[in-house]
Amino acid sequence: MNVCPHCHHQNRPGVIICTSCGHFMIKNGTGLETRQVTATSPLTVTTRRGTSHLSPHQTAYLRVNGSAAPVTLHPSKRIAVLGRADTHSPSKPDIDLSAYGGYKMGVSRTHAHIFRSHDTLMIMDKGSANGTYLNGQPLLPNEPRILRDGDEIRLGQLVMKVFFS
Repeated sequence: MNVCPHCHHQNRPGVIICTSCGHFMIKNGTGLETRQVTATSPLTVTTRRGTSHLSPHQTAYLRVNGSAAPVTLHPSKRIAVLGRADTHSPSKPDIDLSAYGGYKMGVSRTHAHIFRSHDTLMIMDKGSANGTYLNGQPLLPNEPRILRDGDEIRLGQLVMKVFFS
């Protein structure tokens, strides 16, 4: 049984919203995290390192290894293209990684997409030649994966971390 940490009601295994008080019961690395949902108040969320929740009031940043300043992401419903500019191509990425040695590091012109899905940030490899990796795991092309605060992204050999604030 899953015991709600808010009201101590015993819920069936697999239940993520307490059937008695309406709190979310989400397992994370440190135990249960609770969030209350009511008809009259918005979702109350406490974010911490490793969270996948990105509220509309937060900003996401990419910090490329070895760079001083982070790259600010402005993901809306629209897709942000990660890649490198090429003088022979008419299309330009939203986030140009040429200044970080993108060509030498194996970043494709249209390497990956980052986009918002509700209050979650997603990444998707676009069939790049040298692959996209999330925390060391290769992504399959065109299969979106959730980004969390502190995740490591590797495009070819170019390594960066994503942060929410």
